[in-house]
Amino acid sequence: MTTSDTIRVLIADDHVTVLEGLAAIIGRQADMQVVAEAENGHEALEHWLVYRPDVTLLDLRMPLLNGVGVIEAIHQQDSAARVIVLTT
Repeated sequence: MTTSDTIRVLIADDHVTVLEGLAAIIGRQADMQVVAEAENGHEALEHWLVYRPDVTLLDLRMPLLNGVGVIEAIHQQDSAARVIVLTT
């Protein structure tokens, strides 16, 4: 598998256990790579702007900037950006 076949993922969740668990699961996949992790909405947006991941796994309820705000900001930059929302 070439690097271009790898799905690049950004994970954003303010619960460290969830963040680490998702990173571990995704990290075991041969065709996926975690490019960045964020513990709040501001970090998520900053990392998205730097890494432009193929997919963002995003918690809705995060400090500093909630998931809806992150999605709005991302879609202003790229309306085709793929975001998977996680919430409890």
